[in-house]
Amino acid sequence: MRSILLMFGMLMVSNVAYSADVRVVAAWAAGPLEARVQFADPIADRAIFKKLVGTRIVFGDDVKAGDVYVERKADDPPLGENRGSLRIAAVKFSDDGKTLILATDPHSRDTKYAFKLPTEPPVNVSYSLRGVELTWDRGGENPKVEWSGWMDSMSPSTGIKLPTGAGRLTMKTLLTVPKRKVGITVETPGAVEVSLGNESAKGEKKVTVSADAEFDQMDLVITVALDGKPDVPITVRDANGKSLDPAKQTLAWAPPLPPTSPAVPVAPELIAGGDRAKGEMVFKSEAAKCVNCHKVRGVGGEVGPDLSNLVHRDRAWVYRNLTEPSATIHPDYVPYTVLIKDGRVLSGIVRAEGADKIKVLDTEAKATVVEKSDIEELKPSTTSIMPVGLTGAIGEASVRDLIAFLTTK
Repeated sequence: MRSILLMFGMLMVSNVAYSADVRVVAAWAAGPLEARVQFADPIADRAIFKKLVGTRIVFGDDVKAGDVYVERKADDPPLGENRGSLRIAAVKFSDDGKTLILATDPHSRDTKYAFKLPTEPPVNVSYSLRGVELTWDRGGENPKVEWSGWMDSMSPSTGIKLPTGAGRLTMKTLLTVPKRKVGITVETPGAVEVSLGNESAKGEKKVTVSADAEFDQMDLVITVALDGKPDVPITVRDANGKSLDPAKQTLAWAPPLPPTSPAVPVAPELIAGGDRAKGEMVFKSEAAKCVNCHKVRGVGGEVGPDLSNLVHRDRAWVYRNLTEPSATIHPDYVPYTVLIKDGRVLSGIVRAEGADKIKVLDTEAKATVVEKSDIEELKPSTTSIMPVGLTGAIGEASVRDLIAFLTTK
């Protein structure tokens, strides 16, 4: 059994990397639109990190530290269904110079991420969407978060630098659980409140919560009262008295895995033949509207992925994705629902616009720019923004022509 030990003025976490003048002690996604890199010491030469703006972070199940984004031709073979990249739109440092803050496109997959710092020599950085979100406030009726951070697990002994004075530390994670009753026990010297799924309890020194797991993940939120002492032991155990498995603790906002469904065999007559020249006309037609969102060999919009590489796909795969747009969503083009504080609801592809704004591209290729501070909720969707019913709109003959155009040079 191991406890979380909070020690003001100290930070010890994983993902350690070294360079001549730079030592990285942690890297994590601080939210859907932000990644952070924690250094052991304040960075004196911060200007070099501006080189990261416009570069991309690669992600995918097979991504590892040292992997970088490589520009590819539009008609190069696809890398894989879950491999993608997100753009770094802005960089800044925390006031103490120890934390590099990257404004990014949305983290659209619960997977591995990697990039390099532009130091000499370069430093490899990798992170995932695992871990625990931390926030600190001074309590009261309408508490204001004065500090936020991350740790890799609720189980290991970890030192966290917090603001001085009395306050409350909130730790939040999405816990992967078996589909049965789940129990969590938290021990700490002071007051503590624990929320597990739909159940919660609070008390002094020791609190236990049990909840029935309807799904394979449950929110776990622990709020601890701190009196500003230099170390506060917090022990978190499951119903068997064991530490929680770090691999089963995911950042609460992490997008769910996309659903998978078996491919239904396609009748050969639906995809055979077709006229490539007519298919190009279909692609650009008002009825199909493909050209509004997609580009093929340099012609078209950028709301959706470039389709030039479909020449490497078989016709059955292309047919399925034309008729079932949500069957395979490109990881760089996951649609989002954006709830705005003024009541508006936007849907589309989200891109970072500098440090403080995002751009939402809808199905009509209309762009709406929103201040991040005005966002109430940013929620990924498992449903493509590409409308269904293409076959009915243009007819089977035109679909065959369109497939011929997309799958041949």
